Amino acid sequence: MKTNLAKIPDIAKMVLADGKEYELAPVDLNMLVKVEDEFNCPFVEALSGNRIKPIRFFLYLRLKENYPELTLETVGKLANATVLENTTQILEV
Repeated sequence: MKTNLAKIPDIAKMVLADGKEYELAPVDLNMLVKVEDEFNCPFVEALSGNRIKPIRFFLYLRLKENYPELTLETVGKLANATVLENTTQILEV
């Protein structure tokens, strides 16, 4: 995955499993640091593997700013197979 912090994400909204459209917060350095802290490795390494936990956590960070009531577990329930197919949109940085 190529990381370009100067790029504005191509997607600003995403429909989740409940059928609602959610606005994703723009990626900032604090989000990247939180991913590194959570998984104790560089951001790109955390999200370049085949693990689902970092993807769920990063989606949670992108939603949390606009929807503070969402928990990590709730985001996991809302991120169904269709959402996972759009991981390039979630991870767009």
